[in-house]
Amino acid sequence: MKFKTLIDLIGHSVHYPDVKATLKTFGVQDVPRAEMQSYGLLNIPKIHNEETSIEIEFTTRVACQDLKSSFTEDKYELIVNSIMFSKLSPNKLYPFSLNLGEEAKIVSKKLDCKPFRKNKGYSMGFVYWYYKESFEIIAYFDDKLQLEGLCVQLQDVFARKSARLKASLSEQQGNMTIKHLDTLKLLSTNLPTKDWQKRMAEDSEEGEASPFTTKNIYAAELVLKEFINALEVATEKKKASQVQASIKKAVIAFNKLNPKNNYFIETLEREELVDFMTKAVSLTGFKIEEGADITEDWREW
Repeated sequence: MKFKTLIDLIGHSVHYPDVKATLKTFGVQDVPRAEMQSYGLLNIPKIHNEETSIEIEFTTRVACQDLKSSFTEDKYELIVNSIMFSKLSPNKLYPFSLNLGEEAKIVSKKLDCKPFRKNKGYSMGFVYWYYKESFEIIAYFDDKLQLEGLCVQLQDVFARKSARLKASLSEQQGNMTIKHLDTLKLLSTNLPTKDWQKRMAEDSEEGEASPFTTKNIYAAELVLKEFINALEVATEKKKASQVQASIKKAVIAFNKLNPKNNYFIETLEREELVDFMTKAVSLTGFKIEEGADITEDWREW
């Protein structure tokens, strides 16, 4: 059995020929199935081979983030989600060419990435987490930071999003420019709240209840001016990560402001805010795909 190629099974169905063949080498003749228990709980089996100290864990087809094959219409069809090498053996080649006893710095070099998290293990060792391609790799080290165990699993949706964002920000860094800084600063004098004030006045003249008040318009102006100021600083420093942080901070501020003020942000106001923020961000040099909503990751309004 080639240990290093076992991770090629991840994302494949239990009915996939290579998965079935691997399970047979572990003594598993029948295709594993998820079983529904009482109270709607789903029991998902694990396959453990004591001789090789390898454990295979599954997820369901409907929950798989990177489905490579499926063979039934059953949403609970089992898909290989992770391969665990709980105890590495000497003279064996493991995924990513990793070997027993290698130091943490060698592991990072072979994976071509730094760990995004480190923890003291439950015993005397350490646990490092890495992201590589579509995988999350968990490396288990002894107290001398020498590799003794390994788990390779699919990244969850949040981890993938975080990885894509990090890669995107790295690319955006080269797009930052101060060329439009003066235009960006002028946006503070032309906020969408000017139109909101006009609508509030029109509602008053017509004797209609208005979602706007002097208070919520003023509060919105403060959020937008702080947003522009933050973008100015990010532009001058040419920091793409600060642009992203500024968007998130402004959106979350409106998330809190809106329900406290009778939900004054409706469809038109949402469109105006998104258009305004998109225009402001584009003036930093930050590239935005046409039609993309830069607020949707955090927006509740």
